[in-house]
Amino acid sequence: MNEKKPDFEIISWESLRDLVEIIAKKVKESGYKPDIIIGLARGGWAIARLLCDYLTVKHFVSLNVNYWGVLKSSHDKSNLFILNLNLSKRRILIVDDVYKDRSMEKSVEFVKKLKPIEIRTLALIYNEDSGFMPDYYTKKISRKGMIFPWNFMEEMRKNEAIRHVKTKLNQEEGIEEKLEELRRKFFQNKEMK
Repeated sequence: MNEKKPDFEIISWESLRDLVEIIAKKVKESGYKPDIIIGLARGGWAIARLLCDYLTVKHFVSLNVNYWGVLKSSHDKSNLFILNLNLSKRRILIVDDVYKDRSMEKSVEFVKKLKPIEIRTLALIYNEDSGFMPDYYTKKISRKGMIFPWNFMEEMRKNEAIRHVKTKLNQEEGIEEKLEELRRKFFQNKEMK
């Protein structure tokens, strides 16, 4: 049986900002006012930070959840790393870029132990194959990979992503120059350090 390989979508910084504005509006319209936004490392950081501005939330915390690879397949455990925080009597918004695995669920379980008043979840992109549905999301996907600005180089190292970008380069005018400029900036910054 030939299973179709997942497609990829590339999200630019401008597209990201637009999506965060859309999802911030959804949170505001729901009436939810978080006291603390928790960004799941690493994909949720930029989104969580932007949401702090759009929702006027002062407190941003990172939660590192490693739930992939060997841990996911053999032990069904996650490793959570967070400073010891008092979250009691606080409203929490847990944020990730794409909901696709059990990281969000494990994060909610962990944060519940810190006894907040309420926890809500937000994933910019919701993968409907995952089962768990976040409280807020901007778009649904199924069997599609997402390439964000913060994981661009990581994804470029993967063959499928490289083939996808090459296809996009042939379809869209100007992308080749943008890609070359991004590579130049990325490696120039590395050489300066």
